[in-house]
Amino acid sequence: MVSSEDELLRATEWCREAEADLTRQGVPHDGDIEMGVMIETPSSVWMADALSRHVKFLSIGSNDLTQYTLAIDRDNPRLAHLYEPLDPAVLRSIAHTVQAGHSAGCWVGICGEMAGDPRNAVLLVGLGLDELSVSTYDVPRVKAAIRTIDRAHAQAIARDALALSSAKAVRELMRSRVDPLLPKFLLALEDGA
Repeated sequence: MVSSEDELLRATEWCREAEADLTRQGVPHDGDIEMGVMIETPSSVWMADALSRHVKFLSIGSNDLTQYTLAIDRDNPRLAHLYEPLDPAVLRSIAHTVQAGHSAGCWVGICGEMAGDPRNAVLLVGLGLDELSVSTYDVPRVKAAIRTIDRAHAQAIARDALALSSAKAVRELMRSRVDPLLPKFLLALEDGA
């Protein structure tokens, strides 16, 4: 959980030292490994512009980012109902990270449960994410969803979602604007049918 530029620079230096050791020892290795940062805390979101100057990519960990942004322990049964990936604070954190990464020439991905939901996948593409990392089970459903809706439409939905002030409003937006465009089989799977 890198949260400062100093931490990243130390980690980068350790990687350079390890690579130099491998070279000195004559151990074959890939000298062109892409280095990136996991964005999982509010501090890393707000430092994404500085962090992205030193890496090739940013990868948003949606589960931890949601938990730490909302200060909710998702493993606590009394608080788990407050864990909400579509909360505007989470969505705005994702949008800020994408903008910061792209401004620095980094690609930005996302992993976690949020990316595996077909409805959310459309929103995430609209927010400008370059890569969605999902479980094998979710790949066909997410692909079907994002192939159904063109990027411009997804971007319009994302802009509207970012202007909302509650997760409930975002969910209603998704139901009214995304659901009519998705294949019926995806909606049945998502709704537990």
